[in-house]
Amino acid sequence: MKNKDDTELDNYRKMNLELSKQRQEEKRKINQEIIKDKHAEASAIRQQSYHNNIRKQEIINAYAARNKEKKSKVKMEEEKAQHKIKEMKEKKLKEFKKNYDAKIGEELEKIKKREKELTNMEKEEGELIKELQNTQQVQKNAFNELEAVIKLQSSGKSSPKATLSSKDTSTERIKGSQSRTSPKT
Repeated sequence: MKNKDDTELDNYRKMNLELSKQRQEEKRKINQEIIKDKHAEASAIRQQSYHNNIRKQEIINAYAARNKEKKSKVKMEEEKAQHKIKEMKEKKLKEFKKNYDAKIGEELEKIKKREKELTNMEKEEGELIKELQNTQQVQKNAFNELEAVIKLQSSGKSSPKATLSSKDTSTERIKGSQSRTSPKT
């Protein structure tokens, strides 16, 4: 039985090997046909390209002859047009320069005016900051004095009259600094 199975297996292997060879041969033939077709196609394309190039050259030569005639006519017209364009450009350039100089003058005047305004604003800002700092210092001093008075009162070391006079002095300082910081009209 083993012998029979081995024989069948050998037959099956032979059959597979033969099928594989047939497929490879078919594949080789197909590849050869594809290569042959591609060569034929490439040859046809080369011939078509050659004929196209000849036709193209004929058309180019015909256009070149016509263009040569037109070119001489156009050249004279271009020279006339260039001359007119040059004159117009020079005229426009002079006009533009005149307008540009006028605008620059106006802008410079505006800049000077704005710079002057900015300088004045910076000066006013500096004065206001100084006044604010003075007011803050007066308020800080008044607060410190008030705090000292409260500490003295809470410790019972000062008389009510001394406390009252200290408060009046602090109040007067605050009022004086506020009158100095009021906006100027």
